[in-house]
Amino acid sequence: MPVFSQRNLEKGDRYFNINQFESAIKYYTMDLTSKNKKAAEKSAQKLADCYRIIGEFEKAEELYRKILKRKKKDPIHYLNYALSLKSSAKYAEAKLQFEEYIKLKPEDLMGPVYLQSCDSAQKWLDETIGKEVKSIDKINTEYSEFSPCIYNHKLYFSSSRPGSKQALISFDGGGEVHRLDIYNIDFSRIDVKEDIKTDIVNFKEINSPKHEGAICFSKDGKELYFTKTVKGNRNEKTNDILNTLQIFYSKIDSTGKWTEPKSAFSFNSTNYSVAHPSLSPDGNTIFFMSDMKNGFGKTDIYYCIKQTNGKWSPPRNIGNSINTFGYEMFPFISESGILYFSSNAHPGMGQLDVFEASLVDGKWTNVKNVKPPINSIGNDFGIVLDGLNHHGFFSSDRFNGKGLEDIYSFADEQPITLNFENDTLYFRDKSIFDEVKYKITNEKDKSEVELLAVNGVFKVKVEKMTPYKMVARKNGMLFNKIFFEYNHQQTIYDLKLKVTSKPILLDGLFNFSKSTNDKETNLTITDSTGLESKHQIRSFYSICDTIKVNQNYQITTKKLAEALNLSDNKVFDDRTIHLKIKVFSSNLSLENTAVVIKENEKIITTLNNSANGEFNCYLKYNYPKKYTIEISSDGFTTKNIEFETRENQYADILEVELFGK
Repeated sequence: MPVFSQRNLEKGDRYFNINQFESAIKYYTMDLTSKNKKAAEKSAQKLADCYRIIGEFEKAEELYRKILKRKKKDPIHYLNYALSLKSSAKYAEAKLQFEEYIKLKPEDLMGPVYLQSCDSAQKWLDETIGKEVKSIDKINTEYSEFSPCIYNHKLYFSSSRPGSKQALISFDGGGEVHRLDIYNIDFSRIDVKEDIKTDIVNFKEINSPKHEGAICFSKDGKELYFTKTVKGNRNEKTNDILNTLQIFYSKIDSTGKWTEPKSAFSFNSTNYSVAHPSLSPDGNTIFFMSDMKNGFGKTDIYYCIKQTNGKWSPPRNIGNSINTFGYEMFPFISESGILYFSSNAHPGMGQLDVFEASLVDGKWTNVKNVKPPINSIGNDFGIVLDGLNHHGFFSSDRFNGKGLEDIYSFADEQPITLNFENDTLYFRDKSIFDEVKYKITNEKDKSEVELLAVNGVFKVKVEKMTPYKMVARKNGMLFNKIFFEYNHQQTIYDLKLKVTSKPILLDGLFNFSKSTNDKETNLTITDSTGLESKHQIRSFYSICDTIKVNQNYQITTKKLAEALNLSDNKVFDDRTIHLKIKVFSSNLSLENTAVVIKENEKIITTLNNSANGEFNCYLKYNYPKKYTIEISSDGFTTKNIEFETRENQYADILEVELFGK
């Protein structure tokens, strides 16, 4: 596990790298032939542990197997042997060894968890989860990179790479082990192959000779909280002085610079650790990890509420539905209100797994394992999501990575969503998550353009009455092919559209004409079967219709949009956003569901029950604008969600799960 987690809490500030384990292996291998039998046995145990830690599981298995042939049965050897087998995906064999371990040490509550994890791991690995994971090669090194944080199209993370503030003393005279510093990289540079040193930036205003990491920002980016090591008190049993973890705070001052970091909480202590901060979207709740006294386990997740004077309340334990006898850490609260965290004691793949939970009647419940490929047989932690979307980043020490811990991206495979605005086609760029690249070809003159995103959006000017082909490729293979041709005049907007591989969504069709007083537009979508879908719209079309594979679509407007009275150089800031709300329950049927949307406590829209739990509404753009969405249904706990419009946003989808009372 990384610093700022179990290793730091148990062993203080000692932090090893792979090279040091490999050096130790040489010494222990030499000692195996020692004439001193006890020394040879001890070296065999240490050597097996080293192999297990660096991922040489077959070598570790062989040594543990030999060790267990002795008459003396030590529970720790059964445990380590079982963990090695499990890490090699030999789940049936691992179960037998875990069962032996439980017999020898029934008081260890982790035993049954490990045993259950063998069945869970095999089952989940056999399933198709629908997510894809990739290593962020631009960031990851042979050192440690973890705890990603997203803000303002930048990815922040903690790393022990060379160039950090100060190096620790080397244990073997070999490679230095550096302090952890916070770094960042612009999203637009993550997939760039050239290795430019200035791409990855040291956050020098915050970093110090101590460890820094696990950072989070307020929504406006003017405040930040992060984890930092401080000198702790002396351990009475071992006489060692162990470093503890504290959460520090900084903000942007009147000159635009970050203030000198200071302790964020009055309860920060040198007797216990407080770490891994995560702010709620409204900034009024902060979640974190701590091993303070009177918790449920070795580390628990706590939270504080911001008071009227701007200070944080005393810490409150989040409860034993989340916290166990083991380690719970690295909390992250998403924009939709889902709490993500890592645990080694909830049923999972075996070590730290990522879990999610929902707030029901003021209590966190419905804990679910997010499963592979995010979770693995290694430690998986520090997950963040990109807004309300189904993609983001996390960190893991899974094997076959570059270093001690690496950062990975993930994405649900969701359809591309196209928008047309006058002479511009645009859609979101998710290439750093899903690896899909796009090229557009003018079929008239055969000119090609590889699309490049700006601030996370692809935008390309297209000519009227010109056929285009857009090809999407993933890892060099064809992912999708989209054909389109559009034309718009003062009285008509016409679009022909066809896809050949995967369905897409058509989300926006805009024509900001100003020469008519017609308040509505009649829009017709016709597919190749002759099926027509008619809509009445205001100033643009946006209903997230699915464009199916191998059908020719004709989308036509027959009247002009509402007169907008715009001058040519005026920025249009009164668009509407199509918001689709999908309400569901995993185990009960929904009845009489209502969606109420408020702006400044004033009800602006009420939507009644729909047959499939889907609701469509249109909100004013006016970036940024905040709305409160209240969702209720008979027999279910009412859920309130904060929704804020984003720049260049024309549509969004909220998926909301309701839970029974």
